[in-house]
Amino acid sequence: TLIVAYTPQVHQCYAAIPGSKDASSTVGPGFYSYPCSSTERVSLTFGGKAFSIAPSLFNLGRVNEGSSDCVGAVVGSDKIKFWVIGDTFLQNVYSTFDLGNNRVGFATLK
Repeated sequence: TLIVAYTPQVHQCYAAIPGSKDASSTVGPGFYSYPCSSTERVSLTFGGKAFSIAPSLFNLGRVNEGSSDCVGAVVGSDKIKFWVIGDTFLQNVYSTFDLGNNRVGFATLK
């Protein structure tokens, strides 16, 4: 259900969110946290079109009770060098899977 990508790319993603930090030692390997009060929007771009992820889907909840930091839904892995786009992203778009032509398409939800 998460978005999983190569760790250096995930680090670069969170570097664009002020106050974010590596949460591998508190939440789990590859996880990052960011200030719950952040108004930054995360989006993924396909075919030159950016698709925004709803903040309620990107936010997995507080690091722990009473924390002002939340856990982000983009997680790093050193085992893959590609992106796995899970429900965190797919709930934000209409998607089509064309196996015959080996392609995927996305459209903005109405």
